[in-house]
Amino acid sequence: MAEDFARAKVERTVMLTDAVVAIAMTLLVLPLVEVAGEAAAVGIGSFVADNLALFISFGVSFLVIFLFWTAHRSVYLGLEQQGTALGLLNLVWLLGIVFLPFPTAIVGHDASTSSTPLYLGTMLVLAVVTAAMTQLSSRRARGERHRREMRKRAVVWWVSAGVFALCTLISVVNPDLGLYGLLILVVVRGMGVNWV
Repeated sequence: MAEDFARAKVERTVMLTDAVVAIAMTLLVLPLVEVAGEAAAVGIGSFVADNLALFISFGVSFLVIFLFWTAHRSVYLGLEQQGTALGLLNLVWLLGIVFLPFPTAIVGHDASTSSTPLYLGTMLVLAVVTAAMTQLSSRRARGERHRREMRKRAVVWWVSAGVFALCTLISVVNPDLGLYGLLILVVVRGMGVNWV
């Protein structure tokens, strides 16, 4: 009976997370919806060119949320019970996901030395929490193979957190360079499969 309750709690957490992620991903498009009326007046080509930063911030944040969501899914896959520490980390993770559309909208309008660190700092917090959740779940994973895979994923997320930290620091001085630094994550994620 207690095992069924613990498993149901895990399933409810996953369902809540899926709903929150879907809403956050949807909210990302609102800055584009706000300016959509301009498209008819200037033409679609000029509209896209004039709002390119909004389109890029939307696309990057959509992809980032998707990557965080897939990591979250792997944390909870096969988990029999959540535990207090993982539950609290999940709460912080959800807060970060819900908050991300706000700095995304700001950076889409003006990538500055104040808005870009907020944007990248939010992703840094999410990466640290995701790494901690992944590491914690590796201790609860069933089977040595699954534990080893979760430890490998935790390493990739800790390295990713380091990249986010570096990009956040750089963005305090040079917002564009901080944002371009996110491209390092493509290499980190690509190489992550062979690290551990």
